[in-house]
Amino acid sequence: MAIFSGIFIFCSIWIAISSSINDQIYKFNKNNFKNQKFFLLLSLGFIFAFSLIGLLNIILHLFGFSISFNTLLMIFPFLIVILSYSKIKKFCKELFFAFSKFKKFRVPSINKNPFAFSLFFIIIIQILCLVIRLIFPATHTDAIGQYFGDSLQISRLDNLSINDFYKMGEGFRTDSLASFFDAFFIQITDNWFLVRSARVVALILFVFSSLEMASCLGPFNFNRSLLLVSLILTLPDVWSVFISGKHDGYVCLFEFTGIYIIYLSLITRDNFLKLSFLFLSLLIGVLSVSIRLSSLMFFLSALILFCFFAFKFPVNLSKINLKKYSCITNSKNLIFSLFIIFSSFLICIFNIKYYSNPFFYLSPPSIIANIFPDAFSTMDYHEIKETLALKNIPLVIKPISTFIYTSLGLEPIRYILTKLIDEKNFFIFLLRPLDYFGPTYILVSILSFSPFSLLPYFNLNSFKKDQKYFLIFSTLLIFLWTLSIPYSRTAIASSLSLVIIFLSNPNYFNKFSFNSFTGKLVRFIYSYGIITIYFFTFWSLSNMYDLPVKSLLDFGNFNRTSLTRDYLEMQNKILGLESAIPSIEFEKNWSIIEKENNEKFLFLKAPPVYGYFINKGLILENDSKKPAKNEFKSLCFTIDSTQKIKKDSC
Repeated sequence: MAIFSGIFIFCSIWIAISSSINDQIYKFNKNNFKNQKFFLLLSLGFIFAFSLIGLLNIILHLFGFSISFNTLLMIFPFLIVILSYSKIKKFCKELFFAFSKFKKFRVPSINKNPFAFSLFFIIIIQILCLVIRLIFPATHTDAIGQYFGDSLQISRLDNLSINDFYKMGEGFRTDSLASFFDAFFIQITDNWFLVRSARVVALILFVFSSLEMASCLGPFNFNRSLLLVSLILTLPDVWSVFISGKHDGYVCLFEFTGIYIIYLSLITRDNFLKLSFLFLSLLIGVLSVSIRLSSLMFFLSALILFCFFAFKFPVNLSKINLKKYSCITNSKNLIFSLFIIFSSFLICIFNIKYYSNPFFYLSPPSIIANIFPDAFSTMDYHEIKETLALKNIPLVIKPISTFIYTSLGLEPIRYILTKLIDEKNFFIFLLRPLDYFGPTYILVSILSFSPFSLLPYFNLNSFKKDQKYFLIFSTLLIFLWTLSIPYSRTAIASSLSLVIIFLSNPNYFNKFSFNSFTGKLVRFIYSYGIITIYFFTFWSLSNMYDLPVKSLLDFGNFNRTSLTRDYLEMQNKILGLESAIPSIEFEKNWSIIEKENNEKFLFLKAPPVYGYFINKGLILENDSKKPAKNEFKSLCFTIDSTQKIKKDSC
């Protein structure tokens, strides 16, 4: 019942917002939109439903109120559906009509088109791999101590307010919107699978939105659709982290939807509507930053574009018939926008108050560091940037070098070479330059874009004016990304927009003489891009060995703590670590404590990983941290070197 209520609540809010946006856009249909863009609408609905739930959970926890499952919760989704029934009915009819066009879909014949069939087969393989990863409660170590670990903390705050939590010496990341979203569903369902499923939905929307945007840019046939989908699903950053419990999948959908809207703003001729679209992209940028600070680059790019067009095409509001744009300028949209902007900065405000740092856990970048000289942080921005960026490259050419290095997938090649060769091997000459220029830590920040990202720059004359503007914007995004900490997973949306620009141009190869150097280079990059799809598929399959897949078949011991324990044991073995793993005895003893102290606050001083093996209680890492509220109801515990639980003073 609890799981059903969680699904119903989110879906009702999602479809209500999507249908409302559809109704507003429909009024511009005759003049501005010849075809409805349903995956854009569904993505926008997902984004604002996600944000509404996450931001409301922040505000509720601000006052020490934690929503848990109650049958009365079922009233709200029914109420939402009833109030928006006419819009939902209209939207669902249009959506059904749009999907009915795909009834004649056929799998390509292996005899007629073996290449298309192989891509289709790759997509099936990747979907199966993603499903397996979805079932596991943990597939990435980062999510255990951070990200999803934060969601578990939030879901166990009970009536402890955010302010009280900070008074204890604890705190949340400034970019923790996704953690509060995940926490909401953990609170009302106590189900981790539902939270991970939301990431799958984000991935599905991302894939189909990319196909939809590609068809907007130019003619897009079935083979190119297969190529684009297989390319996305085989990117290492997609299959490795999108469903892991990290927030990068959410950010990718947010940023890509913002990029999609920016493209629509470039092709519309209505100046007020153009600026309205750009403002919407800025709003999505604010939400993206609330999920991951790296989205500051997207927000900054959207802001530059907004200011550019505001000065180039100034709008005199006194001469505009605002009734024509009433669906955009209505009070409901204005209030919702203000709510997003205000509540998105609540955690940031707490971090400034308690840690003098608007970017907590990360230290402020150089210029902003002067404004916050007393900022406290757990990670140094400059140290991380220097460690994870390319080294020994002049600053002038570092942006383009980083882009080329990532697009060609040189980091995975470097990783393979370190595993296959020794000092006496001839191929050591390939490894040495990659080690010299590559990041300090292999495969930590940079994995790979698609080599297709490079191809739009070889034939600029073949693109239309709007496509060139879009190419300039995408290039700006990439450029700003290279100047920050270059996690390749944070730039998937912008790099994919370059791929879409290339694939949506059917005449791209017609203007090349393949006898020329440029023509041969283009053919090489294209062929190399195809090869990477097959290679990354094999890499994805091989990584299944890093997961306790055999445990899935042991139905007698199938539960989330045993799967998590098996995963941690495998990671320790693979990485050669000796990280502490909560024992079964600890799990049983803590379960007894939970049952005996159901009405009390529980605090456990232990590493963050222990949060994955309890159902109630907050994890405190520092012995100096003390509960700040309801001391007479609080119980504090610690663990010794043998993982025995001992009562501690509060």
